[in-house]
Amino acid sequence: MEASPGNGPPSAVRCQASHLRFADRREILVLAYRGAVGPGTRGADDARHMAADARLALAAFGGAALVFDLSRVAYAHGDGLLGLLHLDADPEAQPLPRTLVAGARSRDGLASLVPGAPLFDDVATAAAEAHRRAVALARGDDERSDAPRMYILVRAAVPLAFAVAAAAHASVVAYARFRDHGQTRAWLGGDLRKAICRVSDADFERARAIEGHVVIHEAALGGASVALAFRPRVVWPAWVGDLPLYK
Repeated sequence: MEASPGNGPPSAVRCQASHLRFADRREILVLAYRGAVGPGTRGADDARHMAADARLALAAFGGAALVFDLSRVAYAHGDGLLGLLHLDADPEAQPLPRTLVAGARSRDGLASLVPGAPLFDDVATAAAEAHRRAVALARGDDERSDAPRMYILVRAAVPLAFAVAAAAHASVVAYARFRDHGQTRAWLGGDLRKAICRVSDADFERARAIEGHVVIHEAALGGASVALAFRPRVVWPAWVGDLPLYK
């Protein structure tokens, strides 16, 4: 597949989608881009076109994981590409593992955009790592202890309908608040690991002492604080890992 969406200003960046199938029949979707992304805010339209192409390819072909091949892209700087890397922002969705292939004209820019995220030199190696992560995710393994994770804590007393809305809102607000932090960028370039926990009032108040969070309030419940969302990070207090997941 090769396409560029027709809405908005035209972009010189093109996307070609293909699959790599592994022995276990899992297919990795490879999105190979070529062209030049404008610097800074001038690249916003290019980035939107790139993300739109990726969503079309993902909807049409699917895949157990994604490889973004930017080896033939010229990219220096600008936050617009975060929208490409952060395709599945829904906190209720299972995150798709994704890996990045960089080239001579994109490596420095990508290293600045998502510090800490591995940048691969070729598609085959990147796809093998994406496949490994997809297998580990399917098994429920949590072997990558060095991967940043976002925690979202929802008060146990909050009714389910409000809890779902609060979790979704919390994820977006936390991303917007902490998007420029290094570990948030590493999180965006990785597996988008999240944990949504249902917590007591006591644990909710205890968690407020952890730096780097946003509080979500619900007007329909009298403005009560219903959720906390934390900046993605690798190291968490031990007790946070023992909190019950929302089921």
